Amino acid sequence: MKIPLFALLLALTFSLLAFAQDGDDDSCFADDPDPVPSAPPAPAPSSSPPSPPSNGTSTTISPAAEAALIAALKTIAPATALEPCKDAAQAPGQCSSASQAAGPILRSFQKYTIESVAEKAAVVSLMVFETAEFKYQRNVFPGRPGQGTRNMQMPDFNKKYATSIEELTPILTPLSYNINATLDALVKNPDYDFGSAAWFLRNECDEGTQTALKKSDDGTMDAAWEMYLRKCVNIGIEEGAEIPEERKKYWIAAKEALKG
Repeated sequence: MKIPLFALLLALTFSLLAFAQDGDDDSCFADDPDPVPSAPPAPAPSSSPPSPPSNGTSTTISPAAEAALIAALKTIAPATALEPCKDAAQAPGQCSSASQAAGPILRSFQKYTIESVAEKAAVVSLMVFETAEFKYQRNVFPGRPGQGTRNMQMPDFNKKYATSIEELTPILTPLSYNINATLDALVKNPDYDFGSAAWFLRNECDEGTQTALKKSDDGTMDAAWEMYLRKCVNIGIEEGAEIPEERKKYWIAAKEALKG
């Protein structure tokens, strides 16, 4: 029996419709045991630059530390309490007040690791005595050329000190042949000016003197200070002779004021 063409076409149409419905079923993706996850969105770029690595050192002076040293300096050297400071007649423009000196002194303590009370008191009392309470940067009596900074270093020491300061390297060669120009470069910068005493202790004093100051306590501090003056600063006092009272006055005031 022949099947009419119309019937064949109708059957074919129903078969195609059924196949299309089976292909629209999404269940094969839902049941996939190992679906591929979509990649997470990339993080937004940070607008802040990365922090630089720390080198383990700091030159930051805390306001509290600076305030404490200002108060101590005013006690040790009362003339430094004046704001503005008062120049000596023979040294115009050379004075510094306690508030001007404290920051440079603290930075010198950090740079040259001046940490014990005896070390700090020795350095501060020397500067206060040699400069008549921060009135002088240069030697006036008798007026020795090239001698100066706040511990009144001799020209040879100023040359060595300037050589140790990296920032002065570009101009060091011409300065090394001119003691006055070397001193000019040092006193123009308060950190160099007030840093010389700490540099001298750490670089020019013998190991025994440095150890005595570092490790001294209330019972040995005075002996360590005398060793510093006689053997390191070399103030020209014979063995057994008394330290001048003016130096003692500043030393006693410094060790008491810097204990806190």
